[in-house]
Amino acid sequence: AVIPYIQHTLHPVSIVEGMIPMGVLMPFFVLVFIVNPILRLAAPQHHLRTWELVIIASILYVSSHTDEFLSRAISVFAVSNYMATPENLWQEYALPHIAPHLLVSNPNGQLDYFYEGLPSHTKIPWHIWVGPLFSWLSFFVAIGTGCITLAILMRKQWVDQERIPFPFAKVIESLAEDNESGIFPSYTKNRLFWIGALIPIFVVFWFMIGYFRPDFPVITLGITGHKIGLGRFVPAFNVNFYFPVVGFAYFTDLQVLFSIWFFYVLTWLQIWSTVRFGIAEGLGTYAGTRQQAIGGFVVFCLWALWIARAHIKTIFQHLFAKSNISDQHEPLSYKTAGYTFIACCLYMIFWLTQAGLFWPLSILVVVFWFLFYLGFAKIVAMTGLVFMESPGLGQYILDYAPPGSLADGDLAMRHLVDSTYQN
Repeated sequence: AVIPYIQHTLHPVSIVEGMIPMGVLMPFFVLVFIVNPILRLAAPQHHLRTWELVIIASILYVSSHTDEFLSRAISVFAVSNYMATPENLWQEYALPHIAPHLLVSNPNGQLDYFYEGLPSHTKIPWHIWVGPLFSWLSFFVAIGTGCITLAILMRKQWVDQERIPFPFAKVIESLAEDNESGIFPSYTKNRLFWIGALIPIFVVFWFMIGYFRPDFPVITLGITGHKIGLGRFVPAFNVNFYFPVVGFAYFTDLQVLFSIWFFYVLTWLQIWSTVRFGIAEGLGTYAGTRQQAIGGFVVFCLWALWIARAHIKTIFQHLFAKSNISDQHEPLSYKTAGYTFIACCLYMIFWLTQAGLFWPLSILVVVFWFLFYLGFAKIVAMTGLVFMESPGLGQYILDYAPPGSLADGDLAMRHLVDSTYQN
């Protein structure tokens, strides 16, 4: 309830952006440094333990993006009939190619109430919302459940075999550290902790003065990014220093950190050279590097599967050949997770096909959807990047179909699903 109020009423800087948003960290800091110490003093037997704080942080993380995601999704299937006008010709060229059960209809202008307010003594027209809401929410539940079960199936490989560091989890676990001999966590007694905490706090509060007094000199380090322009028609070279990124990067492998900035510089040099030599015409702002990123991302995802081939083979044998595998430490048994994942994939294929996508393309989209999710999740688990965007979701693979090969319904579904895009 707090996050939607802040986002839609107060309109501050977004508190739900990033892989570990402020909407998660700030309430967690309040719990660790204010609420829990008070509980230790007033009712020591009821103070929050480490595992309880970690569970609360997990719930905060999962729920923090719900408002943004649902707001974007509802706007997609509610806006079409509302915004259709004789001028934009949506009724003639766009809406006929979208399955009616995916869009909120507008009989007698009842959809207008959602945007313009409900007239006095008028009941909410639930009947126009039930069908689209159920259809879209069932699709989103299938996506979310599929992602969770896939993560359960891959947890043992990533944690026990590949020893991925999971910087986000390490930070939360470290902050939630229990201290039986004091009211505050033991790391608060370390001088380095206070030095590291007070530097960004000082910079932020100093910058806040300049917000209210524009003539006041401010420190922008760690607050705003800087761009270096090195030529016409060449994207600016971004040079940013963010304290949260530095903090999480402490837990990231040095080779991974080196690869991130090295290939960023290399990519920018490629954009610069291709633009300056005139061979990037028609390739867009990023001179074709986005297409390269998707190609490299696909290879990375396939390589992640290849590395885990022995683990995946064992899971398949456990599901279909009645072999035994230890899963007592998993949130769900491998059979439950595996069959649930398969069911989610089948439902997504069915949903996309019923929505108007050609069934082989539905299979292709779902396969790449979870393949991209797997690669994206692994990169986040390896790097702890605070700000990161996936090169694309499963439907992006349709962009590489030969010209004219996609039907009107295929194109409509590709863009409709893409409108609900969320990492």
